[in-house]
Amino acid sequence: MIKIDIVYSNANLIDIFIEYEGKGFFASFVHSDCDRKQRKLQWGHFLNLASARDSLWFVTGNFNDLLYEEKKLGGPARPDSSFVDLRIFFSKGDPFDLRDSGDPLSWRGQLGDYLVKCRLDKAVANSLWAETYPTARCQYLDYEGSDHKPKFSFFEPDSKRRKGMFRYEQRLNDNGGSERSHSKCLAKLKDCDDQGQNCCYLDMQSQSGIKLNITTADE
Repeated sequence: MIKIDIVYSNANLIDIFIEYEGKGFFASFVHSDCDRKQRKLQWGHFLNLASARDSLWFVTGNFNDLLYEEKKLGGPARPDSSFVDLRIFFSKGDPFDLRDSGDPLSWRGQLGDYLVKCRLDKAVANSLWAETYPTARCQYLDYEGSDHKPKFSFFEPDSKRRKGMFRYEQRLNDNGGSERSHSKCLAKLKDCDDQGQNCCYLDMQSQSGIKLNITTADE
């Protein structure tokens, strides 16, 4: 049984508290604003949350921001000053990247004459969360109907208990092909269920803000 309480939500953030198998943690699903000033406000808000929460915290979604130039392929180089805001959150807010597999350059788009790929989508957690789920990881899948890749996050720390696997998918879908992509994700849930795993599919759509659709494998 998964219990979810919505703590706060707006067009760019859904903040919830999840209880699952006796464990509880905060989870924030983010679709950061394209405007840098708005993103700076958001990272400041996250720093306040990090200071106020003496508890497990997981953050995933489209950060719409980079830590380093090396996280980008194509296009002109960005000034180092453009990375400062997110770096401050990472240096003071205690977030750590989950281990990942697949190609992490999760967004692609045409910017002027350049085809650009960069790692805008991330899954991070604070140290308390990482200690509770030490084997947690995320997997970047192939592009489907969006310019963002779908991404699964695997939480369960006990790899010996396959039935205890708890799987999240975060999909930012802001253009065509959503029905085809949604069907593939549901097929992945069916496969997860056939293996005796507990799965949770989080469908996040950013066309008009964030919409969080939760589907579990046993539904």
